[in-house]
Amino acid sequence: MVSLPKRLWKRIVRKFIGFYLAAIGTVGYKLISRSNDYFAFKLKPKLNLDAFYVLYSDYRSYYDYAEIQEAKTRGRLEKFFESGLSIAWTTEENIKHLSRILRSHFGKKKISGVCMGSRSGEEQSMFHKYLGARCHVIGVELTSEAQRVPNTIIADFHHLPEYFLDSFEFVYSNSHDQSDNPRMAFSGWIDCLKIGGLLILEHSRAHGKSRAGRQDPFGAETELLPYIMMSWFSDSITLEGIIEPPQPHDAGHKFLVFSKKAKSLFGT
Repeated sequence: MVSLPKRLWKRIVRKFIGFYLAAIGTVGYKLISRSNDYFAFKLKPKLNLDAFYVLYSDYRSYYDYAEIQEAKTRGRLEKFFESGLSIAWTTEENIKHLSRILRSHFGKKKISGVCMGSRSGEEQSMFHKYLGARCHVIGVELTSEAQRVPNTIIADFHHLPEYFLDSFEFVYSNSHDQSDNPRMAFSGWIDCLKIGGLLILEHSRAHGKSRAGRQDPFGAETELLPYIMMSWFSDSITLEGIIEPPQPHDAGHKFLVFSKKAKSLFGT
């Protein structure tokens, strides 16, 4: 048997290990890149923000999108008006917890807020209950049947009334997955806030990519939505916190809280 110098053995071993690891890496990358979006985003070269969310776009027109949204809510409102049973996605304990956060943040001042995609108006009613007398919270709902709901404005939350601008201490929603243009919607919601006001998105796995479709066109994972928001709006908002609700629906259920920045004199 030929005896090789120790230095040469080390060189041979290093080359073999390097080749082995490179082979594993190549196979692993191919498996991941062909995973049909099982992962939250595609681990592929030239990754961009579009890979972080999905957006259903096969509507024939805006009216097709609006009718789908209205039909969905119309059916739920009919059940609510007939039975009086809750159709709210969130829970009273979660709104109570948010109300404590809002009252702690804003102190004793009067708090004005708006719930986007408010359906039965239960969210604004619960905010009124727990924020106390010094508050005024309204809801925005697309479906005309919601005119029967107290403190509700009938409007598309992508196209809000001008008098909403710079008017609210907080904007709350768990209906952002129903947007067919989330960047436009979020931009408008931020514009509604006073400086220092809070945008609160209640988000869960139900708002994720796998659940997106005709009724809920926007889908993003909880872990990625803060990155998406800051990529779109870093000049106008700050991420204040990611908060665990007292009654989560799943492991991805969080309150994502952003605050509106003051505009810089230098435009940066």
